[in-house]
Amino acid sequence: MYGRVSPQRRERKSRWSFPDRNPDRLPRVNSTRFSHLFRITFTKIPCSIGNGYVTLRSYRFKDLPALYTLFTPEVLCRACGGEHKPFHSFFPFCIWIFTTFQLFYVIQVGESCRHRIVGFVGLYDLDIGRSLQVSVGIFHPQDRRHGYGHQALALLLQALQSNRMVKTVGVTVLKGNVPSLRFCQKLGFAVRAQNEEILVLEKSIEKQ
Repeated sequence: MYGRVSPQRRERKSRWSFPDRNPDRLPRVNSTRFSHLFRITFTKIPCSIGNGYVTLRSYRFKDLPALYTLFTPEVLCRACGGEHKPFHSFFPFCIWIFTTFQLFYVIQVGESCRHRIVGFVGLYDLDIGRSLQVSVGIFHPQDRRHGYGHQALALLLQALQSNRMVKTVGVTVLKGNVPSLRFCQKLGFAVRAQNEEILVLEKSIEKQ
């Protein structure tokens, strides 16, 4: 009959209804227990870190063409602790960025009401709550020894420690790269391993 529901349809409909719609009586998920159960670790990762002059910010896709021209084999050698062949096109460079680094920041400095990219900081081998490896590079020789890399890495270490992201930070340096070795040692990194070509340095940032 029009406008009425038969007993059979009413019974069928009730099978799909929820017996209790009171949200206060529904089970609540404890996020701590959830992350522990599935071994998932949550952490806050800052997208931008600065001190008023030097800024670290997450790269944007529109930065990639400019970065492609700045990543010379000499920069790669100094920053990544090993020889690297030049990129023959833009596409392999993008693939390298995406597959090498889990987080990638550009280093900017403020000059005359504008910001100029002078270097980068890349994070890889990231194991949240434990450790990560970092690469730092300043692109042009004229921008080196101005403290840009030192300030950028110091900002990153402070942010990692404040957010309890990892306990140790590592960096790889070529044995012949004395300026980079001194740069890392000034920030508290110490040699933990080495071979004929490279030094592996680490720094603990665990809060006591």
